Amino acid sequence: KNKNYAMVISTNGGLWRYMIGDTIMFTQTKPYRFKITGRTKNYINLCGEELIADNSNRALDIACKATDAIMNEYSAGPYIEGDLRYHEWVIEFEKEPNNYEKFE
Repeated sequence: KNKNYAMVISTNGGLWRYMIGDTIMFTQTKPYRFKITGRTKNYINLCGEELIADNSNRALDIACKATDAIMNEYSAGPYIEGDLRYHEWVIEFEKEPNNYEKFE
């Protein structure tokens, strides 16, 4: 519960399997209920952090609400400069944050 899993379709005997590319999170276990949280390919794994799109979407929603901002789109990617490794983010705002330090 409250952990992301990758969905795999398999036969009863496990003779073959197919990873469909969705990630899910169980919201309860009796009965089993889950929500689809993203895709296995929509993540950044630069240094083992495995930042998935669902987590970045939620974090950006929280930051926008805290700073009265409205976000249209964003893109993030890994950046390596010598020994320095970090994520570079580009965010398009419909309404810019009222406090950039708080947004960060």
